[in-house]
Amino acid sequence: MSPISWDSSSGKIELTGRLLRVCTKRLQGLRELAGFDGASTWLWPRWFFLRGIGLIVSLICLDYLRFGQGMIGVNGVLPYTDFVNHLVHDHGAAAGFLEAPSVLWLSSAPFMLTAVNSIGLASAILLLFNVAPRITAVIAWAMLLSLSNLGQQFSSYQHDYLIAESLFLGIFLAPSGFRPGLGQTSPPHRIVIALVRWLLLRLMFQSGMGKILAHDPHLVDFTIMDIHQETSPLPTFFGYLDHHLPHWYHLGQIGLLFVAELLAPLLAFQGRTGRIAAFLLWTVFQGGIELTGNYGFLNFNAMLLGLTNLAVTLSGGDSCTATASATNRGVPGRV
Repeated sequence: MSPISWDSSSGKIELTGRLLRVCTKRLQGLRELAGFDGASTWLWPRWFFLRGIGLIVSLICLDYLRFGQGMIGVNGVLPYTDFVNHLVHDHGAAAGFLEAPSVLWLSSAPFMLTAVNSIGLASAILLLFNVAPRITAVIAWAMLLSLSNLGQQFSSYQHDYLIAESLFLGIFLAPSGFRPGLGQTSPPHRIVIALVRWLLLRLMFQSGMGKILAHDPHLVDFTIMDIHQETSPLPTFFGYLDHHLPHWYHLGQIGLLFVAELLAPLLAFQGRTGRIAAFLLWTVFQGGIELTGNYGFLNFNAMLLGLTNLAVTLSGGDSCTATASATNRGVPGRV
């Protein structure tokens, strides 16, 4: 019997047998991944995600307070004021601002950069301690974006865009209120849940495809990991040891790379077991990178996204009815 049949009376195409079961299973996996199945609660995972984002942004602002003046300050290596003047000259004031929006456009005084960093740090700390998380997430995102957009070569890397997008999603994910606790009265919208999961899948899958499309000859002949640490930013002691391991070990690393970045995103569509397997692959992969190189907060941000999705997978209850269930379990109002 053909897996696809035509019903002449209704004019509809019908799926039968195995094909129907496969399509139904894949559709259900997609619904679960996007958060539309109502089979998990996002209250604790949301709380965990926002605290992690607050911590990462706090560390970024601390670094800018220490080194920002030397990097993009008025007398720094790449003064943001020169970049602003360049944008105005090439595009005009309005178009230049839209090209790189930032509150730093308001003043070229030396204190302005310090003020932006300080406000960003204060708002990120408040977000970390769950104080008015929706408002503090907006302020922290505006300050972070202001620094990134005028940071030029210092803020043009993948991790800068990743944390900015993660924090932007955090604005819509955050509960309302001054001290909302888990935010039982304002569970996250399913579309935001889908976008958070999509960010993780896109991060991993695009990274893997980018390596393939780069047509690096060292990747083609499987020697990429033999020389990786030679160009890695500030390799650690473990990076030194990794560099001197035999070629067969480096072949295993290449295999893990493609499994984690290309196969694991597909496993995330395979229900609970698949998402747990994907999380383990991502964590081993990102943890290994963090141990052997210095890529800042990129790997921590990626692991935070993975941990958040794992927490959802392991949690129970309906996100839309989590208020009652959480209250019945005695969840504290302030966390």
